[in-house]
Amino acid sequence: MNDGRLFQYELEPVVLKNEWKKTQVLTQLAKLNQEHRRLQDQYDQLQKDHNALLSHIKTSFKVLVDPLLHQAYLTALDGTIAAVNHHRELIVKHEEKKKVAMNLVATLELRDQAYQQHRKEQFVEFLSVEESRRLSELDREWSAKSLWQKMMEQQ
Repeated sequence: MNDGRLFQYELEPVVLKNEWKKTQVLTQLAKLNQEHRRLQDQYDQLQKDHNALLSHIKTSFKVLVDPLLHQAYLTALDGTIAAVNHHRELIVKHEEKKKVAMNLVATLELRDQAYQQHRKEQFVEFLSVEESRRLSELDREWSAKSLWQKMMEQQ
């Protein structure tokens, strides 16, 4: 009986392409995760700096009456607010990119599972066809041998 060593899956190039694409997306996702952590760390530091400046301004406004210094503090505060908001937007964009990448990985995984199932079905069909072919060959050999033996007996 054939053990399947001759089986060749016709969609193997497609399966490999799917695996390569999945590897690329997983690599991209890892990079996005690193960038997300970096942005989150920067965001946290900006938030701390903003809170420290805000706290400093609150105490300074109680003791200082210089309007130019107040204006400088408010300008600095506007800058920290803008930086925090900008980083928040960057984080949201990265989260969206990560969602897209994770959805693509999930889709590629589903394809992979479908290919594996199809490969199994094709392998079972291959074994069945090979077994039928082998049995047909044995039948032809037996028939030929029987015919030959009859001819030999008649001589």
